[in-house]
Amino acid sequence: MDSAEVTVDEIARRAGEQMGTRIEGLETKVNRLWKKSEEILEKDAPSRSDELHFRRIAALEAKIALLATGADVRALRQTVYALQRRIDQLPVVSLDEAKQIYEADKPSEFTCENCNFGLEGNEDTCPSCKMPLMQTSENEQADLLRKARANSGLRCKACRTPVILEDPKCPKCGHNQAEPIKQAR
Repeated sequence: MDSAEVTVDEIARRAGEQMGTRIEGLETKVNRLWKKSEEILEKDAPSRSDELHFRRIAALEAKIALLATGADVRALRQTVYALQRRIDQLPVVSLDEAKQIYEADKPSEFTCENCNFGLEGNEDTCPSCKMPLMQTSENEQADLLRKARANSGLRCKACRTPVILEDPKCPKCGHNQAEPIKQAR
């Protein structure tokens, strides 16, 4: 066979060899591109910090939904305006009238020991329970209480301060248990 004469089979074989090397090169390039695309997808995949950001965004969107709308703001302004008008319509009170109102609402300095009814301090009997009232000062009451504790025969189990049976809570340490005072023989 002459070099000028080439058969179709020979052309197909040579073309196949050239195409095979090209196909192998293309397959290599495709595999590299595939790996790079997988690496990019892995990098772009949502991470844990992205999930936290998405949750925060969702929480913020929920809070925004709860914010007042324009209608809410208008309604609030109308309410404030109505309250200002009511305040402006209130009567003006002088300083003496304000003092009288304060004194009238002030709780009583004296109370009945029996029913705790407020007293003015000059009554002989309680207007509520009709019990006779005894006039004693706070110092006299404190002295009477100290004497009652000293003579009760009981003392605080913790600090040995005298207490009374009716109120065994110690005035000094607050302990709630009393014991009898042992008499010296």
